[in-house]
Amino acid sequence: MTETSAQRAFKFIVVNGPNTVEDPGVRTAIRKQAARDVVAARKKVGNRNRVNLGQYPEFDALGVLQGLGKGRNLGSIESAGLDTGPSTEATQAIVWKRLGQFDRVSQPSVRTQPLRVLPSPLAVNPTSGYEALQAKYSFDISDLSNLTTFSISRSTIAAITRDSDLLYTLPGKQNASYLSLVPARQGHKPYLDAVIECVIAKARSAFSPPNAGFAMRVMKLHTRALRAIQQAVGDEKASRDADLLCAVQMLSLYEIFLSGKPSGFIHHVNGSANLMRHRSPSSFTTPYEQMLFLAHIGLAHSEAFYKGEQCYLTQPEWISLYESLAEETPDLTDRSPEVIRMRIALLHSTGMIAATSRALSSEGQGDPDMLLALELKTRELRQGVLDCIEEYKDRLLRTTLSGLPEKQSATGREALGSALECLGLYKRMLAALSEPNRLVLEVECQAVALTMLQLSEQPLGRQSWIHTSIEHGVALTIQGTRKSWEEDLCDRSWAERRLASRKRWKSFCGYLMQG
Repeated sequence: MTETSAQRAFKFIVVNGPNTVEDPGVRTAIRKQAARDVVAARKKVGNRNRVNLGQYPEFDALGVLQGLGKGRNLGSIESAGLDTGPSTEATQAIVWKRLGQFDRVSQPSVRTQPLRVLPSPLAVNPTSGYEALQAKYSFDISDLSNLTTFSISRSTIAAITRDSDLLYTLPGKQNASYLSLVPARQGHKPYLDAVIECVIAKARSAFSPPNAGFAMRVMKLHTRALRAIQQAVGDEKASRDADLLCAVQMLSLYEIFLSGKPSGFIHHVNGSANLMRHRSPSSFTTPYEQMLFLAHIGLAHSEAFYKGEQCYLTQPEWISLYESLAEETPDLTDRSPEVIRMRIALLHSTGMIAATSRALSSEGQGDPDMLLALELKTRELRQGVLDCIEEYKDRLLRTTLSGLPEKQSATGREALGSALECLGLYKRMLAALSEPNRLVLEVECQAVALTMLQLSEQPLGRQSWIHTSIEHGVALTIQGTRKSWEEDLCDRSWAERRLASRKRWKSFCGYLMQG
């Protein structure tokens, strides 16, 4: 790969050259950063602790699912007990009000522990390797493992921008994260070493009192890391190295701490996708490479969602790779077959949303054959989601009857929420594609939205806002747009009904993408 072609293929690396302390732009940036840090510090007095998250509390998923009523399931829900009263389109204005918020009643405050002042990051420790970095910055990279979970996306940055307190819920170790393997990679590649120090320093800065000198150091470390990455992507061999993929994924973690600035995060996620495709599915064979792949799946899905396009991971070779990673374990994990099937269903949803938009557009002209084929595919995918939910319910029942209750972890809760979210979307697609069945499907769609909101009332851990905010957004969008979807147009012509269907779908997608 030549330098020119490499730069064309990997556009996500941007370096404008070295900035010295004399550079007025750097000094201005440092002053602004210091001012923001001072304001934040005054707001956060007494809140410089590291949150010890421990285990997520258990939630009663089975109770919520069974609460839909005896003899009923999410595939076809009767309207008994469901509020079908009139609603107004005005509710659409507050659809995303709860996005990024967490239940402040059921969740403990993040300001419950005394101030914890970390040692000075400017003191150099005489040890070497990763231990030196950990001692130097008093921070362990694995404490950022929660930032590698499936639900992390650009909406995470938006939520932190709206409520900076959420930032302090993020630190905490997860067992299954590629970050647990990063310390052992220290010293293997200069570019990875540069990124590791850059991310650790940025995290340390985010959870510490303001320090102008340290802020300048972090900026220099970031510039150095970007230069090292830029050089690596121009090398054919290095561009296929798992350590380079790891480094780029870690740079997206850096961007999460820059509240209100998702553009850098998006560039690095797109860069990870470029490197993934450059490597091909067959190259993910080691545990290290497979954990990097797992960490990228949620990011790839969310970016495809916001771009309104099909996720590239739905290609057969990537799906085969994902399915090959399934492992049967006593408790649900990212590799449990049930979880993988739920997430594969969600991966397909972005492409189906895009296909539905094309079919209903003026260019699509409502081609009956196209609509029928799309409807059949949507019904197939919807049934797959229903099967996943039933499989999850059966697992909960089996473990309960055996006397060994399922430890309903964050992974299980997150996967169930994603499945319900996906089910609601597929039902809305069917309502848009099948006008004769729209009113019945809308009743079922509202029932799914209500179930999602009921599930969110279960006790959750402090980081639950990462995935419940997305569920809230989808559920409230479905509820907020219900009026037009419940309108009876049986006395209208086919052309009028098709035009109304196009407008309903366009409006729904518009509110859906606002998150």
